[in-house]
Amino acid sequence: MTEITSWDNVVYTKHSSLEDLLNLDQKLKTGQVEFLPEDQYKKMWSWIGNKKQFGEEYYERTGEADRLRSIFEENLKRSYEPDNSPRKSFRQYIFESRGRLLEFHERYAINMQRSELQKEIDLLNESDGNDPDANMVADGEQM
Repeated sequence: MTEITSWDNVVYTKHSSLEDLLNLDQKLKTGQVEFLPEDQYKKMWSWIGNKKQFGEEYYERTGEADRLRSIFEENLKRSYEPDNSPRKSFRQYIFESRGRLLEFHERYAINMQRSELQKEIDLLNESDGNDPDANMVADGEQM
């Protein structure tokens, strides 16, 4: 039971303001509103106590926290459910990640090409003409 209906047909809930709940209590004490059942009276005082101790927005905060927790739990359950789609190959994963990281991949690919070219240049410089294949290329002959 999350609401209290007084004899004057006013509905009070845990989201009612502290002032409204205290006014209801004052009306009960002065006799302006007739008797409330004991369980409803205890419930009203638990709402008043929580609002006094934890602030006026206590139930709104706890409701928001409960909502966020339930969303988190649903997402967690969904993440553990088996995916029925076929597994991606490593090439597909690389292809997709290149699209997401295109700018970084482009720099990486250019740097890799530069380093490979630099290795080739270094090898040619080290050979100093001792390599017959290098001499054929240098003379314009094709292999």
